Amino acid sequence: MTARRYFRTTLGFLALGGCLLAAPSRAESFDVEPRPGLWKASSKILINGQDFMEQMRAARQQMLERLPPEAHASIPEAPSEEQLSCVTAEKAKSMSDVDTWLQELSGDGGCTFSKTGETSNSVKFAGSCDGSSGYAGEMSGELVADGPTGYTMKMEGSGMMSGPGGMQQEMTQQIMVTGSWVDGDCGDVVPE
Repeated sequence: MTARRYFRTTLGFLALGGCLLAAPSRAESFDVEPRPGLWKASSKILINGQDFMEQMRAARQQMLERLPPEAHASIPEAPSEEQLSCVTAEKAKSMSDVDTWLQELSGDGGCTFSKTGETSNSVKFAGSCDGSSGYAGEMSGELVADGPTGYTMKMEGSGMMSGPGGMQQEMTQQIMVTGSWVDGDCGDVVPE
């Protein structure tokens, strides 16, 4: 699996986690009610203890140093640790079912997740990935809501990453995401 494909799969986890925001309303049941509008998510991804985003930026810089200036435009920008997303009122309402969210998360990258715990402001989950996206291993995580305008999600896992030519490498990963509502107007950001 290429770093780009791994990053896209990881972004899938982050985007889905970023959409799961909550306002606690009843005891021991996670009530999903994000505020519609523009959201900012900041993420940190560690692979075997190393900052994945920093590694991507360093790899891009090394490629740029080896290429003539006229070829620089062909090298994509390194991924950002901050992302903006627009959540419509309709999408916010559809996020009210944690089980549906876990099914969506399970459908991305050959992974299957299930809820392992729930309180009025948090959901714990665990699962495994079958290797079809290049990662085969176990994952677990928790999303904690800070009302309808903020959240923190942490995931961790360990398993095997497939690389070019059938290469296999053991890996651990930690994903940390913090999201916050920015504004009711999404501006130029396209809704999800």
